[in-house]
Amino acid sequence: MMNIQPNIAEATDMLKDMLERCPISFSAPTLNIPDKGGIYLFSNKHTNEPLYAGRSQKGIRSRLKDHWSGITSSDLSGKLVKEGLVGDVRAGRRWIEENVEVRWLTEDEFDMDIKFAEYFAIGVLRPPFNG
Repeated sequence: MMNIQPNIAEATDMLKDMLERCPISFSAPTLNIPDKGGIYLFSNKHTNEPLYAGRSQKGIRSRLKDHWSGITSSDLSGKLVKEGLVGDVRAGRRWIEENVEVRWLTEDEFDMDIKFAEYFAIGVLRPPFNG
């Protein structure tokens, strides 16, 4: 049987590193976020509740733009509309700008498979918009 304890310990450290970072407001996400692959976490800036965890192999900055634009129902703006929390994508964008903070780690800041890192974050934090 394979010993997964080192993987869990490493993933726990990675998640702690991301959570300890100072979040930035989603209202200007492209200014300070690198366009490298990695994982990211959206949280409610008023309650600090995790909202959504994800990964991007191409670039975090461009993936956040997708979430804001709501092109698909899997993007956060689209999910807000789909869940009936806002009336349309424009209202979803406004809600994101007013309520969401972002934290991230680029792939070069952790030493594990990016998909495993995302699934671990989702499994531990259980963000409601990943359901």
